[in-house]
Order: sequence, then C-alpha cells, then structure tokens
Amino acid sequence: MTDFWVPFITALGSQNPPDPASASEIAKEDEVRQGRVAVDAALTCLDTLEHFIFSSLPNDVEISKGKYRMPHFAPKVITMDYVQSLDERKASGEKSLHDITSVVIVSWYMENWLRFPYLWPQKTGDDTYVIRTSYPPDVPLEMTATGDIGIYVSAILNPHVAKPTAPVLALSESCTMRQMAASFSKAVGKSIIYEQASVEELGKEDRGFVPWVGEMYGYFEEFGLCGDMNIVNSKELGVGNEELIGFDRFVEEQDWGFWFKE
Repeated sequence: MTDFWVPFITALGSQNPPDPASASEIAKEDEVRQGRVAVDAALTCLDTLEHFIFSSLPNDVEISKGKYRMPHFAPKVITMDYVQSLDERKASGEKSLHDITSVVIVSWYMENWLRFPYLWPQKTGDDTYVIRTSYPPDVPLEMTATGDIGIYVSAILNPHVAKPTAPVLALSESCTMRQMAASFSKAVGKSIIYEQASVEELGKEDRGFVPWVGEMYGYFEEFGLCGDMNIVNSKELGVGNEELIGFDRFVEEQDWGFWFKE
C-alpha cells in the first residue's frame, strides 16, 4: 500500500503560503517512488514469491475520458502500468510479477471523517451542527473501513478460492451523506444535518478543502468509483456482508468528542 496524503500534507505544511497544486505534485512523485520501490523489491524475490497484492485506484482519466484527473489516483495507476510493462517485456514462458499480482481497489475511507477537518460538522446558531461538502446529499458514496481491507486480502489468499481475474473492490458499505449525518446524530446525541455547498464556497473556508477534492466528488457522482470497469465484488470473492464493518458500526466505535470542543 502506497500513500499520497502524508507527503501531500507534509508538503502543504512546509509552504508559505500553502500551494495545493505544487504540494500535490510533490506527493504524486513521492507515491510513484513508493510504488516503484515496492515493485522492484518484489522483483528481487520473484522466483519464490507466490502472490503480490497491491492497493490501487481506477484510471479516472480513462473512465471519464479525460474529464477528471485526480492527483491522488494517478500514482497508483502509474505503478500498475509499470507492473503491466514488465509483463509485456518478459520472455515467453517466464514468470512475471503481473502473473501473481492481485489488485485491491480501496474506496473512500470511512476514516476520512476522523482525518480531514473540512468534513467535521460546524455549529450553527440553533444548536444544530452542519456537515458541508460538494457531494450531493442523496447519491450513495462507496466507502471502505480500513479494518475490512484485511478481510478482502485474506479472501484473495484463500487457497480454496480462485485467484481473482480482475481488480477486487474492497467495499464496506455505500451510504448517502444525508444517511451518514443521521448516523452521526444518533451516535453523538446532537442534531447533525448535511448541506451541499459549491466548490467555490468551500474553497474560501480555511478547512483543507482543496479544489481537486471537489473534482473527486464530481467524479464519484458521475461515475461512482470504478465506472464500467470489470471488478470482482465481495459476493464473488466469498466475503459476506456480516463480516464487514457497516457505517453505523464504524460511527459507534469512534470517539467523536474532538468534533465538539470549543
């Protein structure tokens, strides 16, 4: 698993004034390096390596025909292109890394609610709290709880299950923003509502909402996460919904007190 966000946040924090565009380029280059290191390390033990599992994202540029270009999608796509290129260069009959690679697509993390201030509810004048993003209130958002990734990886490695022939979508649950606000309300005992706002409005707030996050939500609204690409879902992999962390359970297991500190 490679990471875009730590290099991005680190780069952004070192800039004065912060420049999300240049910070995202720094993070993109860093994550591409991480991916190359992981792949090259796997190549050094290819003779004995039985399975290489890589956490990736769909090719947003290809799916949207160039309409969307998210910097945090690109490094993972570049890494998988590198793995594919190794397969194309192998001699006939040779084992390749691509032969033993399984791709796990991780959707929008439920843990984003803990990590990103732009998602945190803001108090209004009437003791109601409001969550505001640019995502529509009633369009389901595909989400993954980090605790479920291991369940999908274990299923991939199950010797009694055939190796997936397409990327595996590690989905925990899909919920709308309105549904999620209701779950938060129930869990914390406060009135929390959801309001959709424009990218321009959100960009004026000093809460970490960068323009391409709005692009990401536009992409999700239009194409979902994977568009029409061929994927393997939980049912095909033999993962039951009862094994996965639903959103209500995720919310109940967290301490949201930090949201409400004055």
